[in-house]
Amino acid sequence: MRIILLLFLLLSHITLSQDRSQWSRGSGTSFQMPNMSVKGKLIDTDSNDGLSYATISILTEDSILISGGISDENGKFKIEINPQKMMQKIRSERKSTNVGRGIFAEITYVGYKSKRIQVPFDRENREIDLKNISLDSDATALSEVTIRAEKSSLELKLDKRVFNVGKDLSNKGGTAEEILENIPSIDLDIEGNVSLRGSQSVRILIDGKPASMMGLDGPNAFKQLQSNEIDKVEIITNPSSRYSAEGSSGILNIILKKERLKGLNGSININTGYPTQNGLSTNFNYRRSKFSVFGSLNVSQRETKGGGFTNSDFFLTDTTYSSNIVRDNLSNSKSFGGRVGFSYFPNQNNIFNFSLGTRVSDRNGDNKNFYKDYSSTGELIGNSERYELSDRDSENINYSMSYTKNFKNRGHNLKLNYSWSDNLSDNIGNYNEPITDLKQRTNQNSDRYDQSIRIDYTHPFNENKGKLEIGYKRDYDKMNSSYEAEQLFDERWRVIPPSNTYDYYQDVHALYIQLGNKSGKISYQAGLRYEDTDFFANLIDTDETTSLNYSNFFPSAFITYEFSDKSSVQVSYSKRLRRPRFWDLNPFYGLGDSRFNFVGNPFLDPELTDSYEIGFLNEFKKGNFYIGTYYRHTEDVIERIFDVNDNGYSIFKPVNLGFTNAYGIEINGSIDYNKWLKTTGSFNFFQSETEGSYSNQNFYAKSYSWRTRLSNNIKLFNNKLEGQLTFDYRGPSESAQGKNLSSYGLDFSLSKDVFQNKKGTISLTVRDLTKSRVRRYERGGKPNDNYFTEGEYSWRRSQEFRLSLQYRINQNKRRGGQRGGYDQSDFQGGSGIFGN
Repeated sequence: MRIILLLFLLLSHITLSQDRSQWSRGSGTSFQMPNMSVKGKLIDTDSNDGLSYATISILTEDSILISGGISDENGKFKIEINPQKMMQKIRSERKSTNVGRGIFAEITYVGYKSKRIQVPFDRENREIDLKNISLDSDATALSEVTIRAEKSSLELKLDKRVFNVGKDLSNKGGTAEEILENIPSIDLDIEGNVSLRGSQSVRILIDGKPASMMGLDGPNAFKQLQSNEIDKVEIITNPSSRYSAEGSSGILNIILKKERLKGLNGSININTGYPTQNGLSTNFNYRRSKFSVFGSLNVSQRETKGGGFTNSDFFLTDTTYSSNIVRDNLSNSKSFGGRVGFSYFPNQNNIFNFSLGTRVSDRNGDNKNFYKDYSSTGELIGNSERYELSDRDSENINYSMSYTKNFKNRGHNLKLNYSWSDNLSDNIGNYNEPITDLKQRTNQNSDRYDQSIRIDYTHPFNENKGKLEIGYKRDYDKMNSSYEAEQLFDERWRVIPPSNTYDYYQDVHALYIQLGNKSGKISYQAGLRYEDTDFFANLIDTDETTSLNYSNFFPSAFITYEFSDKSSVQVSYSKRLRRPRFWDLNPFYGLGDSRFNFVGNPFLDPELTDSYEIGFLNEFKKGNFYIGTYYRHTEDVIERIFDVNDNGYSIFKPVNLGFTNAYGIEINGSIDYNKWLKTTGSFNFFQSETEGSYSNQNFYAKSYSWRTRLSNNIKLFNNKLEGQLTFDYRGPSESAQGKNLSSYGLDFSLSKDVFQNKKGTISLTVRDLTKSRVRRYERGGKPNDNYFTEGEYSWRRSQEFRLSLQYRINQNKRRGGQRGGYDQSDFQGGSGIFGN
C-alpha cells in the first residue's frame, strides 16, 4: 500500500511539473506566463451599427481594474492582459479573501445602458472572443448622467506636452493668441511673434498642417482664431524624423475641435466683454455607422487698445540729442470663419476624409504717435505728431482630403493626405503729420498659395512592440506681394521708397525612414530624414534676386527606459533647421512710424540646430510630474538687429548673426489635492550664449532667464461653482543688443453650470487683474553703439472682462469614455487596442 501511495504522489508531482512547464516555455528558465486577450464588437441593439470609442473595462468580481481599452471606428476591440501584472494588482488592492475568482468586461458608452459580461478565462481558453455585444440605448442617460472623467488641462508625455484648452477657464471666449500666452515655455513678443523656450524658431501647425494654410501667418495672426474652435495644443520639443525638420526649438500643433459621438451633437458659444469683444460660434457633428459630417461657424468682433513709450538718446557724428515717443494704438477687427467636412468608412480597413474651410477678416487700425526731441541740455528742439488709419482685409480658403488603408494586422496602415490653400490680403494705410502737412499712403496686395502632399506607411513587428515607418512629403508655397508707397507733393501723389514687388517660392521635398522597437523595459527609435529645398526670391522693381538650393540629412534617436508603468526616462537627439519665413524675408515696411520700423531681409540663410534632451516622467495617483533638461547648438542663427542711421531713424531687421548655445531645465506637473482643489504648474530656466558679427561689428551676449506659471482650480459649494486663479512671470533676458525686463500677470475666472441637466455653462474671466502685463525693454548702450533706448509696450492697456455662455446639444459637460475617474494610463494589466 505504501508503494502504491508513493507511486501516486510521484506521478502527481510529474504531472504538476509538466503542467507548470507550459507557462514558462519560450523564456528559458524564467517564469513567464503568456498573455491573455479578450475581443469582440459592440453594436447598437436597434440598428446593428458598430459603436465606436466606447470604453471596455476588465474587472475582477470585486471591481479591481485589471485592464481596458476603447473600441475602434467600427465598434471592434481587443484587449491584452498580462497575468503577472494582473495578479500583482489584485494582491495589492484586494481587501477581502472571500471573493469569487471571476473576470468581467464592463462596457460603458454615452447614451447607452452599461453592460457587464463574464469573461470565461481558464487554463485552456486564454483568448476569448465575445463576438457581437449589443447595447441598449438609454433615453435618460444624456440628461441624468454626469461623466466625471475629466481631461487634465496638462497631459505629460515624454515626447510632448498636451494642453487641453477647454479645461483652462481663462481661455473661454478668447483668441488663439491668448491661449498661447497661457502655455508654459511659450512667449509672444511685442510684434506677436511666437517663441518656444526663448527661440522664435518654432514650427506652428494647425491639425498637423502649416498655419499659413489657414491664412494664419505673420505677426498677430492668431488674433483671428477663436479659442472656442481649439480643442488642445501639443508642444513637441524634440520631434522625430517623421516630422518636418522645420523648427529648431520644436513644433507647436494646434488641434481644432472634432466630435466623435454618434447621432447629432454640438454646441453654441456666445461671449461679450470689455473692451468690445463679441463673438458667436457653433459646431455640430452628425455620425452614423459608415459616415460622419461636421461643421462649424464663428463670427467675432474685437476692440484692442494698446500702446507704450520709448525714450532714446542718440550719439550721432554731428550731434547728440534725446527723443520721447508715445504710441497710442486702437484696432477693431471683425472675422468670419467656417469649416465643413465629412468622413466615410465603408469598412474598418478604408477611411476617407474631406474638409473645406474658409476665413474672412477685416481689421481697422487707428494709431497715433507723438514725438518730442530734446537737446543735450534738455531744451525742446522738436515736436511732431503722426496719425495712421489702416484697413487690412484678408481671405482664405483651404481644402484637405485624406485616405487611410488599414491592413490585416493591427497598426499596419498606409495614409495619404493632400492639402492646399489660397490666401489673399489687401492692406491700405493713410498717414498724416498735421504740423508739417505731410500726407502719405500705402497699398499692399498679396497672393499666397500653399500645397502639401504626404504619404506615410507603418509596418508593425515583434507583436506590435516595434514598427517601421517610411514616408514622403512635399511642401510648396508661392507668394507675390506688391507694395506701393506714395506721398502728396503739390496736390499730386508720387511714388516713394520702399515701393517694390516681391515674388518668391519655396519647394521642399522630404523622405524619411524610422525604426523603433521595445525589449523588456527599454524602447528605442532611430530615424533619418532627407530634405531638399529649392528657394527663389525676386525684388522685381530693383532686380534683386536670391536663389538657394540645398539638401540636408536630419537624423534623430530616442531611447526610453521604463522603471514602471508610471515612471520612465528618455534621452533624445534630433537635427533641426529654421528656414526664413515670408515675414522674415519681406523687405517692405509700413509708414506708421516716422522714426522706427520692422523690416525683413530677403537674403537670409537657414539656420541649423543640433538638439539634445533628457526627460523624466512620473505619473502618480493624484497627478503627474515631468523634469527635463535640454541643449541646443545653432549655426547661422537668425537674430533681429537694431540699427540707427545718422538721421536717427531706427530699423529692426533679421540677420544671420553667428552661433548660439542654449541650455535649459523645464519642470511641469499637476496634482489633485482632493475633489475640489487642483494645481497645475510649470517652470522653465534657460541660458543662452550668442556670438557673431554683422556690418563689421561684433556681437556677444550671455543671458539667462526663467519663466513660471501656476494655476489653481477650486470647486465651491458642492461643485456648483468653479474658480481659477492663474499667475505667470517672465524673468529678464538679454539679447545681442539689449535686454527685456521682467513682467508678470494675474488672471481670474469663475464658471457655473446652468439650465436643466447642466446643458449650459456660464463663465466670467478677468485678464491682467494687476494691470502689470507690460513688455519693458532696453536696446543699445554697449561699446560702439550710437544710441540707448528704453521703453515699454502693451497690447492691452486695460484689464479685460469677458462673459461667455456655452450651450451643449446632446453632449455632457465633460465627455469621456472612461469609467469612474481613470484614463487609459490606469490600465495596468495591458493596453487597449483597436481590433483587427
